[in-house]
Amino acid sequence: MSTKRYIVNVEAAIYRGDQWLIVKRSQQEEHAPGTLALVGGKVEIESAKDDVLEETLRREVMEEVGVEVDVVDYLESKAFAADDGRIVVDIVFLCRYKGGETRCVDKHEVAEVHWATARDTAGNLKAPGYLKQAIARAEEKRLARMGDAIQSCPKETGLSSSSFTSGNIVIKETSIDDLSNVMKLWNDGEVMKFAGNIFDNDAFFEKYSKLRKREHNYNGLVEQPAIKALLPGLQGKTVLDLGCGYGSNCIDFANRGAAGVVGIDISNKMLGVAREENSHELIEYKQMDMSKIGCLTQKFDLVFSSLAFHYVNDFGKLLRDIRCLLNENGILLFSQEHPYTTAPKCGPSWTKDAQGRKIHYNLSDYMCSGIRHAKFFADSDDVVEKYHRPFSEIVNSIISHGFFINNVVEPVPGEYALEKRPDYYDEFHKTTSIIIKATKA
Repeated sequence: MSTKRYIVNVEAAIYRGDQWLIVKRSQQEEHAPGTLALVGGKVEIESAKDDVLEETLRREVMEEVGVEVDVVDYLESKAFAADDGRIVVDIVFLCRYKGGETRCVDKHEVAEVHWATARDTAGNLKAPGYLKQAIARAEEKRLARMGDAIQSCPKETGLSSSSFTSGNIVIKETSIDDLSNVMKLWNDGEVMKFAGNIFDNDAFFEKYSKLRKREHNYNGLVEQPAIKALLPGLQGKTVLDLGCGYGSNCIDFANRGAAGVVGIDISNKMLGVAREENSHELIEYKQMDMSKIGCLTQKFDLVFSSLAFHYVNDFGKLLRDIRCLLNENGILLFSQEHPYTTAPKCGPSWTKDAQGRKIHYNLSDYMCSGIRHAKFFADSDDVVEKYHRPFSEIVNSIISHGFFINNVVEPVPGEYALEKRPDYYDEFHKTTSIIIKATKA
């Protein structure tokens, strides 16, 4: 019987503050010479021992770039074929910079060393896609851990849980006088647990509530009529609503005859409104991040989501989780911001004439997948973190994860919507959202 042999490689996603350590591989390297990458190397075992991956990683980091790190958490793994055809199993760990001067220790392996933010890495045209993905995942985990940390020690830091957020959202308002003290605690490893969400910030939630309660808003006039037109019959069906918000869709599903509805949202404030205004004996509301839905045990006939998927970092994982939660021939129906909306790295903008009238939309960075930062409100410094994917990436991901695509809709306003909001004529230049309906294959 033949025995297959694999190379086991470990890599370190090392953070210092909000920056990540990235190296340019030497031209003398056997695999991917001259490319930007994380620090790491092959696992070589001479005898049985514990923590071999972590020990190898610390040694490789010191030998290549001269710094000490704490191995914080597992991040991701993948397998690929090396340039010589051998299969490599690559394991990436989240690591925190501990000390030492960053430098090219072994120039046969490392040509350059740089510290860069996740945003800079996402916009670097020389960075390969797998590096951007690893840094994006690492940044999400770093922010989530920092969020957990501050939540657990508000007395020591003076930072309230409602004023700082993690994961997909960053808020610039804070209740502490010196955020650098908190960051020092975090970078020194003193602070380890914390969670938050921008919608649970009092000031932000108040602004958002006013926007959504405005009589004639985009959701009510354009997106909701279009997505509801694609709903299947719900009599006796079970429904999962991802990012359910106030629960208005959940109550609609119950009224349409659904046998059971589960609404999840990361925001406690959102769910508070949902339970107060849209409660029903057939609806169960859960506070949960969409990245955690794999822990749900119930099966559903419909997984629904309205304008939330553009906040998801790992779209592939989300699709895998959804497929596992769907019954046979189950349906996924979701809307998200249109790739035209999420594409520009500097945020959506228009070219206008001398009178200030919009001439055309300024599209840029369309094929550059990755993190985007944008203001949620024009008159506010609150910054929302989103994830841009070109249309082809969205569609191909859905197909490759075991779905048939039934419908794709780019909604535009009807006569009633234009009567109430003439400014929505802009949607005929560039529609704000896209809606996709798919069936589990």
